[in-house]
Amino acid sequence: MTGDWIIRATVEEQGDLVNELKNDSWSPTLVAHFQDGFVAGETAAVRMTPVGPCPCSVDGVSVLIGGAPGFADIGLRIWDDSAETDQPGALLYSYDYQLDAANATLNIIPLSQELISVTGPFRLGFEMLNAGVPSVARDDDGITPGVNFIDEDPRGWLESSTLGLTGDWITRAVVTNQNLETSALGHDNWDELTLPAFQDGFLAGEIAAVRLEPDIPCPCLVQGVRLMFGGAAGSEPVTLHIWDDGGAVTPGMQLFSLPLVLEANGLALNAIDLSATPILVNGPFRVGIEFGSAGAPSVARDHDGTVPSRNFIRDESPTWVDATTAGVTGDWIIRASIITETMLNSGFE
Repeated sequence: MTGDWIIRATVEEQGDLVNELKNDSWSPTLVAHFQDGFVAGETAAVRMTPVGPCPCSVDGVSVLIGGAPGFADIGLRIWDDSAETDQPGALLYSYDYQLDAANATLNIIPLSQELISVTGPFRLGFEMLNAGVPSVARDDDGITPGVNFIDEDPRGWLESSTLGLTGDWITRAVVTNQNLETSALGHDNWDELTLPAFQDGFLAGEIAAVRLEPDIPCPCLVQGVRLMFGGAAGSEPVTLHIWDDGGAVTPGMQLFSLPLVLEANGLALNAIDLSATPILVNGPFRVGIEFGSAGAPSVARDHDGTVPSRNFIRDESPTWVDATTAGVTGDWIIRASIITETMLNSGFE
């Protein structure tokens, strides 16, 4: 034999445990029962208990939706459930989706960019925004006591078994128990209670960018970018760039470039998931959005002034300038999520 066997292994560092949490026993070869008795506003939910120590991040959820062809308008809700009572605690995450009915395929919703943190038991729920089917499903082999719930109109939260249900909701979560560091970087102060200002003066080929400085030990991996994009309806061809940044107005070596089409997203952040191909940085780096056409939709800025030497524009020259010298009065709403390189699984070659 004159060559190495092409056999490899991937291992996790101790203390960084990834768990799929579920109560149901359903698989695509088994029967699922799609619950068609919901009225609009009612919620099916399960209590999830992470394995191992927390705080933990909820990195994704899945749910079986079906019972009729079409789409289900459905709201994903996550609550703290550390009290383990019928009524959940504080709402941690809420977002509405339109999910495709697929009687034998789980709908998967990635959440790693949302940075949802739980300290122990939490409740994962799906609010039915329309009555009837398509709807959430339950399995066929009995119900796990004390973990399946319905927020019913008008009585509120009740354990599912008290309403005659005989199976577990087929809703699941992927949770990471982390004792290593993650970070979300950004300079802007925008939140859902304030209005952004969309910058519509860009020309095709110009770039809005921010310098971000990791606050955790590096080398680090950029796992995602979030930005506010809108100001007009429609979509826009853009290119996401990431550079090394030594502190000058002009960035250093380009590390990453990705053409995209971004949809104007009103008052919600657009999330660009890079976790499948994370970008290695050793310190400060620059994230920029290059515009494929002029005007809006465009990137947004906040309203409370700029952080000095952190916001930049590459103009049509093309020359890099500090955004404040171009009259910009707020920070670009461009953010990145990073992890230490040691948080990724190590692989043997």
